Amino acid sequence: MSTKILIVGSGANAISPAVKLALRGETDFRMITKDSDFGGVWHVNRYPGCITDIHVAAYQFSYEISGDWTSSHPEAREMAAYLRKVARHYGLYDHVDFNTELLDAEWDKDGLYWKVTTNGTTYRAQFLILCTGFLEQLKFPELEGKERFKGRLFHSVHWPEGYTGEGDRIAVLGTSASGVQIVPEMQKVADHVFVFQRTAMHLLPLNREVYSPDELARRRSDPEFLVRERDEKLAMFDKVAYDALFKSETPQQVAERQALIDAHRERLVPDPDLREKLTPQYLLGCKRPTRTDLFYPSLQQPNVTLIAEGAVALDEGAIISGSGQAFEVDTVVMATGFYWGGDILNRIRRRDGRTVAQHQAGHRRAHKSVSLSGCPNLFLVGGAGANGAVWNGYAPGELVPDYIFAVLDHMEANGIDAFEVREECETEWKARTDDVLSRAAIVVGGCVNYMLDESGHDMSSWPGTMRDMERAMQIFEPDHYQPIGAGS
Repeated sequence: MSTKILIVGSGANAISPAVKLALRGETDFRMITKDSDFGGVWHVNRYPGCITDIHVAAYQFSYEISGDWTSSHPEAREMAAYLRKVARHYGLYDHVDFNTELLDAEWDKDGLYWKVTTNGTTYRAQFLILCTGFLEQLKFPELEGKERFKGRLFHSVHWPEGYTGEGDRIAVLGTSASGVQIVPEMQKVADHVFVFQRTAMHLLPLNREVYSPDELARRRSDPEFLVRERDEKLAMFDKVAYDALFKSETPQQVAERQALIDAHRERLVPDPDLREKLTPQYLLGCKRPTRTDLFYPSLQQPNVTLIAEGAVALDEGAIISGSGQAFEVDTVVMATGFYWGGDILNRIRRRDGRTVAQHQAGHRRAHKSVSLSGCPNLFLVGGAGANGAVWNGYAPGELVPDYIFAVLDHMEANGIDAFEVREECETEWKARTDDVLSRAAIVVGGCVNYMLDESGHDMSSWPGTMRDMERAMQIFEPDHYQPIGAGS
């Protein structure tokens, strides 16, 4: 199948570029996704308790602000329904091929197009836009003897249809975003829940509000309020992001913020022994902070046990901790998260035939997080490449297309068929980014996290706030790119 523009992905950061293409009057574009519907992480994550931990006022599209949300932090199924509604409203179902996974993409030097091999159709596209997200490749812990285990064993993303956990003895491995949501739900129904925690997490209050019928009616009738609420939340979260990246708080402000977090833990966990196990020994922000109102209370129920170490092995009917303790269980839930960025760059071949991952050798980079040297007419949106993520997971999908369109318009105006960022510009931008982020808690916070690349640099964060990204995407410097001719 031939198309002018091929978008890979079906989450929020794929939907927005497609919507913006449609609004520009572009009809010659196609979307492919390995998933069965739109929604991205909110389509594939269906475990009990799965909700957003960012206030929905800030976590929706600026061009589709809704007053129909049932709470301040919607469940996954509600968020997925919203994304499908937006995709349907803008006609994206006419442009998408579901259950279609990109396996390999290579640049045709003579035809000046991308040849994309999938598990089905082969695509030929002049432009390739990768919107595959940053939480896509599952992380599985190494558990010796797992082939002997007789019970259920699955990653949280692969939650079995209809499984409730009722009456089971359940081991939950991990206490990050998914783990702290799963444990309270399993505590309600399980015979016992064993929570394996390798590293304590900074947990912040969620303060989730379920909207009453009167509040829902008010919100639906006042679109101006919804816009104001969104603007206030965006400004607040952007200030938090700025403080975290640039350490702009005074020592007193840092101490006050830490005191609030510690007071929250002390208020909800009165037992000093348990509280000590739950107290992180690294800076706030080194790992992604998690927001929850339910995890601490659930740990103190009689049918929940916290094991402050990792699991290392399985036997026929038991799971074994690092210190050799054995716990009889029926089910093991691996709430162990993801590798940052997935493996999409292992599947993209540069003009020289090497994959992007091979060329970058553990130090991921992309000019402005968007363009890759050696890859003409290819663009990254969000966490598909290095340093493309901001605190608002939906923002890159709305902001980056302005930059992409500036490139496309320049090419059309100047009769350029293939355009590629200069490697020295890519390298310079990444060097400045690494310098900016070298002082942030992600790098110097004293923890092990999934956001550092093999060279010890932050490969996740945009080097600034969401507003900084918005401004940067309005500036396109044509001299940072070079035309690529046939045969190159």
